[in-house]
Parts: sequence; structure tokens; C-alpha cells
Amino acid sequence: MQQTIETISLPDVHAPIAIFSEAGRLLSASPSGLDLLSRLGVETEGDPKLPRELLDLVVNTPLGRSAEWRPMGEAAAGCLGFTPYRLGSDNVLVLMREVTDRHRILSQRLHEQDSDSTSRLVGMIADDLRNALAGIVFNADVLSRDADTLSTDQRSSLEAMQGAAARLTWIVDGLLDLAHLGPPVQASASVEEIFKRVAKGVRPALRDADHRLEHDLSPAGVRVYANPLVVQQLLTNLVMNSAEASSAPLRISLSAELLPSSEDKTVAIRIIDDGPGIASSLAPHVFDPYFSTRHGKKGMGLTHAREAARDLGGNLTLESSESGAAFTLLLPAAEPLPDDDHDDGAHSR
Repeated sequence: MQQTIETISLPDVHAPIAIFSEAGRLLSASPSGLDLLSRLGVETEGDPKLPRELLDLVVNTPLGRSAEWRPMGEAAAGCLGFTPYRLGSDNVLVLMREVTDRHRILSQRLHEQDSDSTSRLVGMIADDLRNALAGIVFNADVLSRDADTLSTDQRSSLEAMQGAAARLTWIVDGLLDLAHLGPPVQASASVEEIFKRVAKGVRPALRDADHRLEHDLSPAGVRVYANPLVVQQLLTNLVMNSAEASSAPLRISLSAELLPSSEDKTVAIRIIDDGPGIASSLAPHVFDPYFSTRHGKKGMGLTHAREAARDLGGNLTLESSESGAAFTLLLPAAEPLPDDDHDDGAHSR
């Protein structure tokens, strides 16, 4: 038999309040309380009861103490803060508040703190690299003045030294851009080369767990217009997320394709694994700050990854998949270089 929820309408009650039985049945609520519960995905029609995880939290929270609950339902969004109080012998009065904005602000502060620490570290590394580079460049310039007296092998070594110095200079600039300490570095970068660097970086971790990483490009020569160091870090994080989600050996694949459109061209990079995947009830929350399905993880990786993708003019999305997890990284495409599918990814457009 269905019952109608009684609405508290005292003129001096302007707060989200709800009254529950010890079994979790919603007995009464203020208008703002009903609205808040409804927005967080809690059923308020008919003969409603608290979700099991929320009921357990309400029951186990000491009276007068604050607690927080993040719903995992597909239709839910936000985070509920509440404080329970005893009402009679069998009921609990819960004073509620929405704390979604507070979490968002705290997330931003932590992100800024992490960014500041990273910026300081990268700045120190960049200074050391630039000092070493200055010596290399100076000595290369000195040698180049007497290039006519050098043997063919010596001139070849000198050119290789100058090329390596230019490459390292470009990497330092990319690091400073990554830490937001320098001007943006946008370049035409080979996706194939980025894939190779990602594979090299994650190889030890994947080998230890018997995971396998495969990568494919169709068509060949796909290039993106972005900071390749940022793209490399994004893909590395996503690959490691897949690897850490399964204790059993799994296959992780990287692929890229050009998506032509009427206005701009976009490269879609897909990261797919055959692991346990992400439950449909959790999918809407994977980019939320603090969301994580792994114990001990603070859950900021995907939040920052999507922010980084958007800073590059693209996006990061979770795709539906029958098995495993599938993410798509969208980035602006760069024009292919003629007869140069295996460059170092450091060409400016």
C-alpha cells in the first residue's frame, strides 16, 4: 500500500529536513528536503525507502555528527551532507545539505596546490637542463666555426649534436608549457611517435602484470596539433588506469583515426581494454572529482585528464562498451608531413 509523504510546512523551517524510520522508510520531509533528495536520485514517490548504502551510513553515523554520501545512480548528481538526530524511540531526523559545490571548490584548491608543486619542480628541472644545454650549444657553435677542418664523420657528429640540442630545447619548452610556466607549445606531432613513447614508458609495469599493449593507426601518418608531452602523459595515465583495474592479464589497445568534418578535422585516439570495465551506474561519475573505484586512490586522475584534453582544444569521453573500458581522446588534427611518417614529433606548424 502506497503512502503520501507528509511535508513539513512550518513557516520557520527553511532547511532540507527529512524524517526516517530506523528501517529507512521516508516518513516526512520539508519541501526543500524532498527537492534535495529527488535531485540526488533518492526515490520520494509512493512508499520510498533510503538506498541501502545511505541507510547504512545514516544508521552508523553517531548522532549529531556530520557525514557525506555520494550517490552512484545514473540519474544522480552531486553529494549529500547530513547530520542525524534521534526523534522519539524509532525514528531519525536528518538535517541535510548539498555539498557538491564545496567538493568542487576543494578539488580546485587541491588541483592548484598540485599544479604549484609541479610547476616548482619542473622549473628547477628546466633550469638545470637549460644550463647543460647552454654548454652543449656553445661548444657546438665553437666547433661549427672550424667545420671546414673537420672530417666527414666529425661534421656528422656535430650536426647530430646540434640536432639533439634543438630537440632538447623544444622538450624543455614543452615541459614549461605542461607546468604552465611558459608560452603554450602547440606543434604538429606524430601520433605514432607518441604511441611508441607511451609503450616504452609503461612497458615495465605492464610486463610485471602480464598485460599486453597494442597500438594501431589508420590511416598511417596521423598527426595532432598539440603539446605532445601532454598527450603522452594523458595516454600514459589512461593506460595505467586500465592496467591497475585488473589483477588478471589483459589486452590494452591504442588506436587513432582521422575524423573529417565540414569545418575542422579531428583525430580520435581510443584507449580500449578487455578488463572488468566500468559499471553503467558508475559511468556518469568517472570524471567527478574524488571518484575512484580503487581503495586508496583520491580519484583526481580522470578529472585532470579531461581538463588537460580541453586545454588542448579537444575532449576526453567515456564510450559505451560491451566489455572492458573504452575512452576516446579527441584532438585537433595537424596536416601530415610529406614522406615523413616517422619523425620525432617536434615540428611546428
